[in-house]
Amino acid sequence: MTGIIGIDLSLRSSGLVCIDHRKNIVDLKVIKSKPNDLKSNKKLPYPVKNDEELLIYNSLEMESFIYENYGYGLKGIVIEGLAYGGQSGMKDIIQGNFWYCRTFIYDMFKPICIGIVPVTEWRKPIVPEVKQAKKDLKEKYGKEWVKIVTYNRLPKKAKCVIDKYILDNKLPKKTEYDLADAYFLSVFRLGLE
Repeated sequence: MTGIIGIDLSLRSSGLVCIDHRKNIVDLKVIKSKPNDLKSNKKLPYPVKNDEELLIYNSLEMESFIYENYGYGLKGIVIEGLAYGGQSGMKDIIQGNFWYCRTFIYDMFKPICIGIVPVTEWRKPIVPEVKQAKKDLKEKYGKEWVKIVTYNRLPKKAKCVIDKYILDNKLPKKTEYDLADAYFLSVFRLGLE
């Protein structure tokens, strides 16, 4: 068995990154979709659906990517979870909705070791800054500072692979955040071996 896939779940853009035992990216995929807000009739190159339909769509796309490329021949799958102690009405809704995706993956790939890692756990070694440094980074980059810093801390080779994938697939630049998170999730899981 080879490879570990990290999955950064989102309704709009889920990132999947498979790495080998040397932390090299073997494969990656972004699943793009858009919640239907009924405000626009603009044609998009990806599905516009309600939240429930998107969860099913994302789950089927993940299953297809994993099964068609790896079958059951992976060492592990790791899925991002909410932060420890994270609570709010919105987080509860997100957590509940993603339960479907998680149980779908668990049911489909029972022979593979699957885990859920809270974002605070895997990101701690990537963004270990103390309070003042975090404040400085927030001032420099704005509200998405942690995503930008995480992406900037990718190894050069991984960053090149991700940037090429985004360019080749004509994806928005912000997609790099989903793939960076999925990469570091995979690396975190590899470190547990």
